[in-house]
Amino acid sequence: MRKRLLCNLTLLLFILSGCIETRIIDEIAVIRTVAFDTDGEQNLSMTVSFPIFLEQGQENVQERDIIKAESETVKGARILLTEKSQKPLEFGQLNMVLIGEELAARGIEEAIDSLYRDASVGNRITLALVKGRAQDIIEANLGGGEQTGVYLSDLVQQNMETNTVPATNMHEFLFSLYNDARDPFLPVLAIEDNRVGITGTALFKDEKYIRTLTLDDSFILKLMTTPTKRVSRQFYVQTGDQQSVVVLEKIFSNRKRSIDKTGPYPKYTIEINLQAEIIDYTGEMNLDEEDLIAAIETQIEEKISTRGKTLLEQFRDEGLDPVAVGEKYRSTTRDWKPEQWENEIYQTMEFEVKTNVEILSSGAIE
Repeated sequence: MRKRLLCNLTLLLFILSGCIETRIIDEIAVIRTVAFDTDGEQNLSMTVSFPIFLEQGQENVQERDIIKAESETVKGARILLTEKSQKPLEFGQLNMVLIGEELAARGIEEAIDSLYRDASVGNRITLALVKGRAQDIIEANLGGGEQTGVYLSDLVQQNMETNTVPATNMHEFLFSLYNDARDPFLPVLAIEDNRVGITGTALFKDEKYIRTLTLDDSFILKLMTTPTKRVSRQFYVQTGDQQSVVVLEKIFSNRKRSIDKTGPYPKYTIEINLQAEIIDYTGEMNLDEEDLIAAIETQIEEKISTRGKTLLEQFRDEGLDPVAVGEKYRSTTRDWKPEQWENEIYQTMEFEVKTNVEILSSGAIE
C-alpha cells in the first residue's frame, strides 16, 4: 500500500512539473500517401507519410511522420520501411500515390502493380505524376498529419470533376496499361509559388511517361474521353471589333464515336455535344442579342474541333492513343491484330471532330 501511494505521488509530481514525456498513443501507422522515385541510379525510392497522434498532458496533438527507403523492388522497400518504423505500417487507407518524373520515364508498372495486388489497398485510389521528385510533394507543408493524403486526393479529384483534367484512377490506369487498344494518362502535380497544383496531363506509352499536355489540351482530351458535368472553362472569342473573354460554367458534354472503313483509309469521327452557361464576359456587346450568342457558339465549336483534330493527329504520329481510337476500331473488327493496328492501320487513320455548342443562358451577365 505504501509503495502504491509513493508511485502515485511520484507520478503526480512529474505531471505538475511538466516533466512527463510526450508519448505516441496510436498503435499502427496508417499510410495515407506514397511517393515513388528513383534513387538517382537503378534502385527504387519509396517515401510514405502517415499521421501520428501525440499525448501531451490532457490533449492529443496530430503530427506527421515521413519514412523513406530505397531498394531494387517495391516489396523490398516496404520491408525496409517497416524496419524503420516503430509501429506496423498499414496501407489499407491509402489515398494517394505519387510518381516522380524520372521514374515515370523509366516505367512505373512494377510500382503500381505491386500496390494493386495488395488486397488491403483499394483499386480506385488516386494516382498522379509529379514534375520533379514525388518525395518533394510529400515533404511540402500541406497542413501536416492526416491532411496530406486527404488534401492531395481531394485536389486531384475535384479537378477531375469540375475542371480540365480527364478522370482516371489506379484501376483505370492499369486497365489502359494492359489494354492493347489504348494508352494510359495521369494528372500532373507540381509545386509552384510554394503551393501544389495541377499543371496538366501526363501521356504514357505502355508504362513509360512520354510528355505532358497543357491544361488547355487536357480539357480537349477530357471532352474526347469522358462525359463532363459541372465543368468551368474560359475561351477567347471575337465579338465585334475586339477580342473578348467568355467564361462557361456548368459544362455538360457527351460524345459519340464512329469508324468509317469505306474510304482508302479508315476514318475516326467523334462528335462532341456541349451545353453550358455564360457566367462572365468581358466584351461590350449585349449578350441579349441572339446573333452574338450564335457567334460565340460557332467560335467555340471551331476552337474545340480544330484543336481536337490536331491532337488526334499528334497522338497518331507519336504512336500514342489516350483517346482509345484503337478500342473503337477493335469493336468494329472481327480479326483484331494488335501489331497490325499499331504498325499499319493506326498510322493511316484519318480524323474528324464535330462539335455542337449550346449556350443555355447568360445568367446575370445579360
